Amino acid sequence: LASIEDYNTRMTVLSEHAQGAASLEEGSIDIWLDRRLSQDDNRGLGQGVKDNVPTRTRLRLLLEPSPLSRQSDNKKKTTQNLFSEEFHITQLCKDMWEELNHPLEMFSITGWDNEHEQLKKEVNEQDDDSNKGENDLLPGEVGEVKMGDTLDNNNREQDTLQHSRRVVVSRKADSEIAAEVGPKPIVPFVYMVYNRVEYLKRAMETLIRSDFDRDTTPLIISMDGSVPEMKKYVRTLRDQFPKLIVLVHPYSCFEHPDTFPGNDESLNKNYQGDKYGNPRDYQVTCAKHHFTWILKTVFTSLDEVKDADGFLFMEEDYVVAPTVYETVWTGLFLLRKLAEKGDELFGVGMDPTRGGLDKPSLKKGWHPAHFTSGPMVLTPPIYQKFIDNADVYCKFDDYNWDWSLVHMMDEKLIPARVLQPSVAQTVHIGTEGGMHVHGSVDSRSEANPFHGKKMYSYEGRRWKSTAVGYGGWGHPQDQKHCLELCGVDPKSWFWGKFK
Repeated sequence: LASIEDYNTRMTVLSEHAQGAASLEEGSIDIWLDRRLSQDDNRGLGQGVKDNVPTRTRLRLLLEPSPLSRQSDNKKKTTQNLFSEEFHITQLCKDMWEELNHPLEMFSITGWDNEHEQLKKEVNEQDDDSNKGENDLLPGEVGEVKMGDTLDNNNREQDTLQHSRRVVVSRKADSEIAAEVGPKPIVPFVYMVYNRVEYLKRAMETLIRSDFDRDTTPLIISMDGSVPEMKKYVRTLRDQFPKLIVLVHPYSCFEHPDTFPGNDESLNKNYQGDKYGNPRDYQVTCAKHHFTWILKTVFTSLDEVKDADGFLFMEEDYVVAPTVYETVWTGLFLLRKLAEKGDELFGVGMDPTRGGLDKPSLKKGWHPAHFTSGPMVLTPPIYQKFIDNADVYCKFDDYNWDWSLVHMMDEKLIPARVLQPSVAQTVHIGTEGGMHVHGSVDSRSEANPFHGKKMYSYEGRRWKSTAVGYGGWGHPQDQKHCLELCGVDPKSWFWGKFK
């Protein structure tokens, strides 16, 4: 605590943890919230301080009458008398400090006893085969799972508990993971961002706490335009991520507000609209242009990541699990095992819940499932298949880049399935309605750890895009630009009505 007073009033600042404080000016208190040092301060640390992370600090300000105000009137109030008595904190101050440092924590689990007994009953009714441990099958082998199977006792109880309290699980060492699934791959994380700084801050908080190796693995942040508030925040990440690569989408609507690909009003003259008769709306085309550009850029144009084994793509409104990189590592290993058997998948999916829309009951492990949307790891061979068939992607009248990929899958041009963990390793915290929509950030959203290695032949629901797409991407200028980004000559198929 820190306190100042005169003959009438005492002001005390209480903190929940140790912090530096000083009174540098008469009648003021300065609180030291954080510090950064570029080199050792020769006070025992042995290094500089550059690993700062956003930290919540709770302070409480207490104003109360000064004990000096209760002195007798005949006692002369002089500076000498002011400092002659020993300083004592009041009982109110002690109580508030105690409450601040040891707050009351309340927990409740509604109906846990009944649910717990029901879970035990369900498990006892299962066949012995359904209770096999995680290591009964080696990585790469396939176990059968039927639709509607219930989780085993341990997994089901753990799944229920995770909704009631935060589970703290230690991460595995790289050497331990390598012994199980082989050498560590190089997989940069790619974030596509626009102007939702509040979401990216939350995403970076979870990435810092995860097993993502910031010292060796590149982090790529691709901004859809030089948005000032986003640029300001991204600059602060350089000390946290030594391998940070910042890109700015040169064809963003933000950089070209009144010309293509922004709001060029002339593009709607003589334009009959998309499949549904809608005029061109630049606000819905921006995201697909950005994704197409960043996909081509990271796979072909950055020397810093030319040796990457793949890339994890996601938008700024996803938080990650503490074991996100271990999951990527294991997923790529299992993909190779499947490919060796002639079963090629699209990539590694990170969220079996489709952004929280589904609540699948999956046995602990890995499950092939059809891709629909969400963060995914793509490899160079899959990217090459995409480029080889980019004309289908670019001409499909759908402003969603993910559903345009699903359309390519429907046409059997790229693999339709991803391999995904039973526990979501990315959690969507954004607002539905597009990557440019703002909303409140749920600071409580967390992704849970996952260490599974076992694989199952579980297909799940098959999602298909509409035959003609959801519209918004019918203008020839958008399609032409997309083709040029992918290296396809538009003249090979383009009609001459719109130049």
